[in-house]
Amino acid sequence: MKKIITTFFILSLLTLTGCDKEKPILVTNSKPITKETVNYPVQNFAPHQRINYALIVPKGFTDSVIRMQIIKKSEKSAYWGYSAYQGQDINVEKGKQFYIGYTTIPEVGYYIMRFFEIKNLDKEIAKFDFWVK
Repeated sequence: MKKIITTFFILSLLTLTGCDKEKPILVTNSKPITKETVNYPVQNFAPHQRINYALIVPKGFTDSVIRMQIIKKSEKSAYWGYSAYQGQDINVEKGKQFYIGYTTIPEVGYYIMRFFEIKNLDKEIAKFDFWVK
């Protein structure tokens, strides 16, 4: 009886926690994003190092403009205060399923990169956190 219950529990767990293939993802790497490097995301970068990123949206963009925002988390303030660091509006083709770009950050710190569609700035498409050390 224990084996049946355990087997049922494991099968239920695998079914309910399956990966969502329709969810957008954001991948960063120090090398240009290609078919080979997209599977090996990097979270640590050096100051002034090029941070290549790819935003992959399986359902395609529903807007022709997206906003990239980088937020810096300050270690010096209480509870790690947040401050806007970089922002950029990017023209994309409606229906396209990916966008590839890059940025550089000269300051050491902990950062969060977020993307939004310009018509809905309340809901982010994807986010990724990384360190510049």
